[in-house]
Amino acid sequence: MVAKTVGQMLSGTDWGELDFLLIDLPPGTGDVHLTLSQTYGFTAAIVVTTPQKPCALTQRLSRADVLKGIDMFNELKVPIVTLIENMAFFRDDAGREHFPFGKSQLDSIRVHAGLHPSDVFRVPIEAAVRQYTSRSKPLVELSHRPGLAIWASG
Repeated sequence: MVAKTVGQMLSGTDWGELDFLLIDLPPGTGDVHLTLSQTYGFTAAIVVTTPQKPCALTQRLSRADVLKGIDMFNELKVPIVTLIENMAFFRDDAGREHFPFGKSQLDSIRVHAGLHPSDVFRVPIEAAVRQYTSRSKPLVELSHRPGLAIWASG
């Protein structure tokens, strides 16, 4: 159903000339990724994951989904250009990093994907992002705030 809906959006929309078209695909079995990649010929993939707690069943499943997605893209010869860990950590007022979802296993996922360390990013939790998006404010307004780091290189 997701593949059909995304397929209709891709084929039924006049996108004009594009440099990039990013499609946020759900985790899972990879059926959607496989169908869309074979139908539309993805030129690259960006893989997004979350921090992994080795003991939590849901986190192990999340990691398994990410590794399965990486393997599927590799099999289809779709290059993975970057790996992003979302909600990786937050910084308190003293600048200390806290990991509410556990320490990262991003490096082992990066190695599995065959990526260089410079191709990996950790995105922190930023309260200001939640506040702005909850009020339907554009994130670009945050750019004037000194010290706000939305992207943190791995």
